[in-house]
Amino acid sequence: MKWVKRGALAVVLLLVAALLHYTLPSSQVMRVTDSESRFLGEGGGTEGDGATDGRRDVSFIYTETLGGAAKVFRNEDTRFGFPPYFKFNSETLAATAQAISSSAEPADQYALVTTYGWRIELFDMFPNVTSLERAAQDASHFPLFNTVFLVVLAGATGFVVLRLRGRAQRRERAREQAAAEAAARAAEAERTSADDLAASLNKSGGDDPWRS
Repeated sequence: MKWVKRGALAVVLLLVAALLHYTLPSSQVMRVTDSESRFLGEGGGTEGDGATDGRRDVSFIYTETLGGAAKVFRNEDTRFGFPPYFKFNSETLAATAQAISSSAEPADQYALVTTYGWRIELFDMFPNVTSLERAAQDASHFPLFNTVFLVVLAGATGFVVLRLRGRAQRRERAREQAAAEAAARAAEAERTSADDLAASLNKSGGDDPWRS
């Protein structure tokens, strides 16, 4: 039973870690190379896939990391959906990306790109851009929001764990005390019964009370 509980806890922790990794923002300085819009169907397929119903216009931003790796990001409003970024400015970000990528000087084509999500080619998934602003190629970024959020989350989790552990310990002590009191009452009842039997025997003068 203990291994089942530990396995279930491990699964829960992995799911929480995956959720945080997907939803928390990630920022990186990259060179913006292009921006375009494509029609996507309900299932995420492009117009070439034959999707005609429920299509929507989604902007894509093309970038290149400082190491030379190409990365593609989705630029779509989250509005009031999950995760709660309340993003309504996808068109503004698309215009900003187009302006940066069209800069005459290569040094002006760099931006600090903030995104969330995963790139999974099998499911045609792209990280979504939440912020994009011009930045120097050697600009540095400290993940202040992630640091504060994880510290607060760790503190809240530790507080809840300590409260639950303290409650469990109090219940265990209450059970032990109740068991000890029950054992003491049983022992007292046994002693009382033995004393009553001894008093009955003494009163009858030592005769066998069961002999007719």
